[in-house]
Amino acid sequence: MGSEHIPELGTVVVRHRLLHLLEENRSKRISIVTGPPGYGKSTLVAQFAHELETPVFWFRLDNRDRDMSWLRQRLTQQLPDLRSTESSSAAELATDLADVLLKEAAPRLVCVFDDVQAVMAPGPAGDWLRKLVDLLPQNVHLILISRAMPELPYASLLAKDDLAVLGIDELRLTPEEAHDLAREVGEDLSLSDIRQIVQRLEGWPAGVAIALRQRLNSGLLGGLASPEGTFD
Repeated sequence: MGSEHIPELGTVVVRHRLLHLLEENRSKRISIVTGPPGYGKSTLVAQFAHELETPVFWFRLDNRDRDMSWLRQRLTQQLPDLRSTESSSAAELATDLADVLLKEAAPRLVCVFDDVQAVMAPGPAGDWLRKLVDLLPQNVHLILISRAMPELPYASLLAKDDLAVLGIDELRLTPEEAHDLAREVGEDLSLSDIRQIVQRLEGWPAGVAIALRQRLNSGLLGGLASPEGTFD
């Protein structure tokens, strides 16, 4: 179910440190992977999903999904067993989806919603997601990928030890990961040089990748400042 929608991966650095954390976090009900653009959130979770033997349902949200009828239509394309109709409320669609996920989870299922920030404006789509979190079957692990923390009942989730978060601090490239990336793009740099690049770009994966390719193309790295200043 939905496994064909997991993003395909090109040549990427395997981030064993974060994959291990995601695996550990499967003991929770919900994992949130959050950070600004360019931090490799979807790539990381796709790496994780491709390694799993457990079935994966992957659904990428967009701004149009704030319309419940559009969201229901798109979900039904991947999950034909959904019974919700055009007139179904956000709570009814969440209930229906939770029931379908429960049937598909034999014995377990990983459910991924990507670009969650697209539906977090006030309205029924946000209500739908919060209701789904409330109704999530125990044998379904939900991974939410978002540029910002979604509005969820955090007090309840934390009290029940149901939540794990990978944020910007975890997603920053370490010098060792950046060294692997340098080798992937054909740059033979010392770990000392790599540390300098990582420090200047604050571990921003996209920024480090661009800097390495610029160096490969021009042999120059001078003038790099913060990620915001370099890649505005």
